Amino acid sequence: MISILAKRLQELRLKNNLSQLQMGQRTNLSPSVISSYETGARTPSLENLITIATTFRVSTDYLLGLEHSGCLDTDGLSEEEAEAVRTLLFALKKRTL
Repeated sequence: MISILAKRLQELRLKNNLSQLQMGQRTNLSPSVISSYETGARTPSLENLITIATTFRVSTDYLLGLEHSGCLDTDGLSEEEAEAVRTLLFALKKRTL
């Protein structure tokens, strides 16, 4: 059975119309490493997990299955604006816990 992490990595890659080679280029990981993550044969290190989350603009909690909706639509925003939205959302979530 494929883990939630493996499934979400593959879903994000396919949603962004990327091959494993292209995803590897964006994350500085080899296509074989991407493949092993997607099949569940390997688990990303914390550093690689953060890199992947940052690349796809999702949280590590989403990738790990701890949160259901990891996609935040920031299309049309500058990187600074998108980061401000993520920071605000994080602060609001933390306040309500």
